Amino acid sequence: MNTTNLGRKDFVEIDGYLTYEHQLSADGHLIIEGGLGWLKFKFGVSAKGSIIIKAGSGIEAGSGIEAGSGIEAGWGIKAGEGIKAGSGIEAGSGIKAGWGIISLHNGLRAKVVSCLRIAIGFHSKSEQLIEAKIEKGDVLLGKVSKPNPLPPVEYYWHIHHEKLVEQTYEPIENRIEYIKKEKPTHEVETRLRLLQKVQDQDALKKAITRNNHDEVDALHKKECKNCPWNGKTIFPSEDET
Repeated sequence: MNTTNLGRKDFVEIDGYLTYEHQLSADGHLIIEGGLGWLKFKFGVSAKGSIIIKAGSGIEAGSGIEAGSGIEAGWGIKAGEGIKAGSGIEAGSGIKAGWGIISLHNGLRAKVVSCLRIAIGFHSKSEQLIEAKIEKGDVLLGKVSKPNPLPPVEYYWHIHHEKLVEQTYEPIENRIEYIKKEKPTHEVETRLRLLQKVQDQDALKKAITRNNHDEVDALHKKECKNCPWNGKTIFPSEDET
């Protein structure tokens, strides 16, 4: 199945938001770059495969959002009409739909859900869990349970060598352990030294929401001293070869 990738270059800035001005219908999977803040789609979003919005990005569509398999968002999902997925639906900071949220199986997980109707598990033999705080909406199908505690969503510099800043949805200790065990020995010291929690979380969130890369870069220079980051990697000598 083909994969459609969307990044900063595919959006235009309108009223402070990155906006996709066309109807989006992917023949296969759809992957949207992280760290872009809230992304607005004037029309609907659909994909025959999964829709994955990486950490630091969320989507808002004027009409519906539909995926043949799962929908997963680093931030939230908002739709003027409905949200429908063949598999599970998961969002870091909430889901909002005009008329309904439907997942054929594999449940739903989010911090907050707001819509008119929720139906989870049409194609499942057992009742599917809705692990969410529901502010508004009638549950037509599915079993509501208290959401599992989501790990704190925090920003870190250089979780991965080719990313300046990312959110983490699992304990950072897991990543540290992975670096120690799996990364080349000559890289470990640099990776662990530069893997730092962003000190001014609020300032970074505001900069990302405004898509202000200059503010992000300035905060990075302030907090991450003597960093070899060259805009692509923390290993610039390897990038040049």
